[in-house]
Amino acid sequence: MLRENLLKSQNRMKEFADRKRTEREFQVGDWVLERIGTVAYKLNLPPSTKIHPVVHVSCLKKKLDQNVIPLPTLPPLDSQGKVQPEPELILQRRMKKIRNHAVTEVLVKWLGASIEDSTWELLWTLRDRYPHLVGKVL
Repeated sequence: MLRENLLKSQNRMKEFADRKRTEREFQVGDWVLERIGTVAYKLNLPPSTKIHPVVHVSCLKKKLDQNVIPLPTLPPLDSQGKVQPEPELILQRRMKKIRNHAVTEVLVKWLGASIEDSTWELLWTLRDRYPHLVGKVL
């Protein structure tokens, strides 16, 4: 009885896991040097990546479509190695109430990004980080 319940539970968990699982298979080509076993691939990586060239298939994704153009340069990094995007201009302003205080938010278009990728940021944080940007309103 206990064994049957365990088997039912295991089968149910496997069914749910299999619903979201996708079979991935890559061919030897641009980045794949060779297939090692059923789930491991050796990649042609630049030495600057500093990672082992043999990776599990779950760590891989299909290449970008032909119409997707990658960024020509990497975004700037701060002193801690985090991405530090550079704002291009302020598109809009709005007032927002945060903890019973009225604050000004601005819609920022980031350098190298499309207008759809613009984000709302607090004005005072932008003034502190990017004093050259204040006044550049579309």
